Amino acid sequence: MITSIVIRGDGAAKLTGFPTANLNVRRSEVPLPPGVYAAWATLNRATYQAALVIHSEPWKVEVFFMNYSGADFYGSRVAVEPIQKISEIESYDSPGELHDKIESDLVLIRDLFAERGK
Repeated sequence: MITSIVIRGDGAAKLTGFPTANLNVRRSEVPLPPGVYAAWATLNRATYQAALVIHSEPWKVEVFFMNYSGADFYGSRVAVEPIQKISEIESYDSPGELHDKIESDLVLIRDLFAERGK
Protein backbone atom coordinates (compact mmCIF):
# COMPACT_ATOMS: atom_id res chain seq x y z
CA MET A 1 0.00 0.00 0.00
CA ILE A 2 1.28 3.45 -0.92
CA THR A 3 -0.15 6.41 0.98
CA SER A 4 0.57 10.06 0.34
CA ILE A 5 -0.72 13.59 0.20
CA VAL A 6 -1.50 14.75 -3.35
CA ILE A 7 0.88 17.48 -4.53
CA ARG A 8 0.90 19.70 -7.60
CA GLY A 9 2.81 18.27 -10.54
CA ASP A 10 3.90 19.85 -13.80
CA GLY A 11 0.45 19.54 -15.38
CA ALA A 12 1.69 17.35 -18.23
CA ALA A 13 -0.85 14.57 -17.59
CA LYS A 14 -3.73 17.05 -17.65
CA LEU A 15 -2.66 18.09 -21.17
CA THR A 16 -3.13 14.49 -22.38
CA GLY A 17 -6.72 14.49 -21.13
CA PHE A 18 -5.89 12.17 -18.24
CA PRO A 19 -5.21 14.32 -15.15
CA THR A 20 -3.38 12.52 -12.38
CA ALA A 21 -2.75 12.89 -8.68
CA ASN A 22 0.98 13.33 -8.06
CA LEU A 23 2.09 11.59 -4.89
CA ASN A 24 4.69 12.95 -2.50
CA VAL A 25 6.64 9.71 -1.91
CA ARG A 26 10.31 8.75 -1.80
CA ARG A 27 11.71 5.82 -3.77
CA SER A 28 12.18 3.90 -0.53
CA GLU A 29 8.40 4.07 0.05
CA VAL A 30 7.54 2.44 -3.29
CA PRO A 31 8.66 -1.21 -3.46
CA LEU A 32 7.87 -1.57 -7.17
CA PRO A 33 9.87 -1.06 -10.36
CA PRO A 34 8.87 1.68 -12.82
CA GLY A 35 5.81 0.92 -14.93
CA VAL A 36 2.06 1.24 -15.23
CA TYR A 37 -0.03 -0.75 -12.75
CA ALA A 38 -3.69 -1.54 -12.27
CA ALA A 39 -4.54 -0.43 -8.75
CA TRP A 40 -7.24 0.40 -6.25
CA ALA A 41 -7.01 4.01 -5.08
CA THR A 42 -8.91 5.48 -2.15
CA LEU A 43 -9.61 9.21 -2.01
CA ASN A 44 -11.99 10.93 0.42
CA ARG A 45 -13.40 7.57 1.60
CA ALA A 46 -14.28 6.46 -1.94
CA THR A 47 -12.35 3.71 -3.75
CA TYR A 48 -11.70 3.81 -7.49
CA GLN A 49 -10.15 1.60 -10.10
CA ALA A 50 -6.95 3.38 -11.01
CA ALA A 51 -3.78 3.48 -13.06
CA LEU A 52 -0.66 3.83 -10.91
CA VAL A 53 2.29 5.20 -12.88
CA ILE A 54 5.82 4.98 -11.49
CA HIS A 55 8.53 6.90 -13.36
CA SER A 56 12.24 6.50 -12.61
CA GLU A 57 13.89 9.50 -14.31
CA PRO A 58 12.84 11.89 -13.04
CA TRP A 59 11.32 10.12 -10.04
CA LYS A 60 7.57 10.61 -10.03
CA VAL A 61 4.58 8.58 -8.85
CA GLU A 62 1.11 9.48 -10.08
CA VAL A 63 -2.38 8.01 -10.07
CA PHE A 64 -5.22 8.35 -12.57
CA PHE A 65 -8.60 7.72 -10.94
CA MET A 66 -10.94 5.99 -13.37
CA ASN A 67 -14.51 7.33 -13.34
CA TYR A 68 -13.60 10.22 -11.03
CA SER A 69 -15.44 13.45 -11.76
CA GLY A 70 -14.95 15.43 -8.55
CA ALA A 71 -12.98 18.56 -7.79
CA ASP A 72 -9.21 18.91 -7.64
CA PHE A 73 -7.70 16.79 -4.90
CA TYR A 74 -4.54 18.71 -4.02
CA GLY A 75 -3.71 18.24 -0.35
CA SER A 76 -5.95 15.17 -0.03
CA ARG A 77 -4.64 11.89 1.34
CA VAL A 78 -4.61 9.00 -1.12
CA ALA A 79 -4.04 5.29 -0.47
CA VAL A 80 -3.07 3.15 -3.47
CA GLU A 81 -2.99 -0.64 -3.59
CA PRO A 82 -1.17 -1.90 -6.70
CA ILE A 83 -2.77 -5.01 -8.20
CA GLN A 84 -0.79 -5.95 -11.32
CA LYS A 85 1.77 -4.43 -13.67
CA ILE A 86 0.17 -3.59 -17.02
CA SER A 87 2.98 -2.08 -19.10
CA GLU A 88 6.35 -0.39 -19.15
CA ILE A 89 7.03 3.35 -19.21
CA GLU A 90 7.83 4.41 -22.77
CA SER A 91 8.81 7.65 -24.50
CA TYR A 92 6.73 9.10 -27.33
CA ASP A 93 7.42 11.70 -30.00
CA SER A 94 3.99 13.28 -29.90
CA PRO A 95 1.21 13.96 -27.39
CA GLY A 96 -1.13 11.95 -29.64
CA GLU A 97 1.02 8.84 -29.34
CA LEU A 98 1.16 9.23 -25.56
CA HIS A 99 -2.63 9.71 -25.43
CA ASP A 100 -3.12 6.48 -27.41
CA LYS A 101 -0.76 4.57 -25.08
CA ILE A 102 -2.64 5.82 -22.02
CA GLU A 103 -5.99 4.82 -23.55
CA SER A 104 -4.59 1.38 -24.35
CA ASP A 105 -3.34 0.93 -20.77
CA LEU A 106 -6.72 2.00 -19.37
CA VAL A 107 -8.48 -0.60 -21.53
CA LEU A 108 -6.13 -3.26 -20.16
CA ILE A 109 -6.84 -2.11 -16.60
CA ARG A 110 -10.63 -2.13 -17.14
CA ASP A 111 -10.37 -5.61 -18.66
CA LEU A 112 -8.34 -6.85 -15.70
CA PHE A 113 -10.93 -5.61 -13.21
CA ALA A 114 -13.77 -7.02 -15.35
CA GLU A 115 -12.07 -10.44 -15.39
CA ARG A 116 -11.83 -10.30 -11.61
CA GLY A 117 -15.48 -9.29 -11.32
CA LYS A 118 -14.71 -5.96 -9.67
